[in-house]
Amino acid sequence: MIAALDFAKSFPFGTILVPPVRWERDHLYFQPRGPLRAGEGSKERLVFDFANLATAPKRAFLEFARR
Repeated sequence: MIAALDFAKSFPFGTILVPPVRWERDHLYFQPRGPLRAGEGSKERLVFDFANLATAPKRAFLEFARR
């Protein structure tokens, strides 16, 4: 659906809050009630960085989730 986005306008992001995330037995887990912190990634690149995970190694999923 990336092609359906209107790239002439900014995507309406506020602060992205990130929960604690861990990789365990081939699964990604997060604790939504845990202490949240502001994300460090570029909000403008969120969709593109997520789409790049399609061909990324497993470790990249954890790094993306923590960012």
